[in-house]
Amino acid sequence: MQSARLPQAPEPDRPVGLDRATYQAHLPLVRRVALRTAQTLPAGLSYDDIVRAGFSGLVAALHVRPQADDPEFDNYAAYRVRLAVLEFLKTQDPAARKLRGASLRVSEAMGTLTDRLGRVPDEQEVADELGLDLAGYGVLMERIAEAGWVRLELTTPEGDRSMTAMTPSSGRIEGIIRALPNQYQVVLGLFYQEQCDLMEIGDVLGITRERACQLHAQAVHLIRGQLSRGGIV
Repeated sequence: MQSARLPQAPEPDRPVGLDRATYQAHLPLVRRVALRTAQTLPAGLSYDDIVRAGFSGLVAALHVRPQADDPEFDNYAAYRVRLAVLEFLKTQDPAARKLRGASLRVSEAMGTLTDRLGRVPDEQEVADELGLDLAGYGVLMERIAEAGWVRLELTTPEGDRSMTAMTPSSGRIEGIIRALPNQYQVVLGLFYQEQCDLMEIGDVLGITRERACQLHAQAVHLIRGQLSRGGIV
């Protein structure tokens, strides 16, 4: 029996800023990873759409690790391609799009409150700004996290989650983190530096996994709200 072959997608347009030699060299990797990530093609999408989304991941990988002849580059590029495809697929899901919109509104509300109050707002203040009670706000943050909209681009060239030697914006991020309440700093440190999952963070802090999820989501949105407005440094 012959092994199943991946569908052959037409060659997508070369992304702006990506030279032809690099494009041709990595097209097989991008196509392979992208199509395997999207094993079931959503209605209304073509394989060309999926591969094009994958190339945005390659461009991001080259931005972080411009030395494409690095022997470890393909592993990191594959990670970024897969991440880009998953992000693209989420944007095609109506429920996920709705939660992404909610995530953006939360970040905007936090940025507005920080400007207005001159300090980091607490959860009750954010809930009030959004017209929610505290319990409803907690549920919303959990749903946003479960939909995959709680993530900072805190990856090193090796692809891990360390908060040191990361991206060009990491200095701003670190300044914002230092201005956060201690509990948020602890959660971020455990997640990004110690590589703990939410259950482990809950065990360390003596809280439930759900509460750890809410605190992580709150911290990430506070950072986003400040990044969009210049940040507290």
